Amino acid sequence: MFYLDTSFVALSLLDQEGADQAHRILEEASNRSRVASSVLLRIELVRMARRTRTALSRVYEILDEIHLIGCLLYTSDA
Repeated sequence: MFYLDTSFVALSLLDQEGADQAHRILEEASNRSRVASSVLLRIELVRMARRTRTALSRVYEILDEIHLIGCLLYTSDA
């Protein structure tokens, strides 16, 4: 399993230096094994996309390939 952080995924979304290499590594990793990240990845990428006016469709295409790990916390009104 490969674990990804937001800064790595953001490289290709923002077309920053190293984006091509990051994209290639992500493709190779997903072909060989499961790719995972924290549920925070979704939150952080969506916020980054909104700030930079990056298409959310690009974010969701990438998120579809990543297994998100985490849980939701529920509170009681009682």
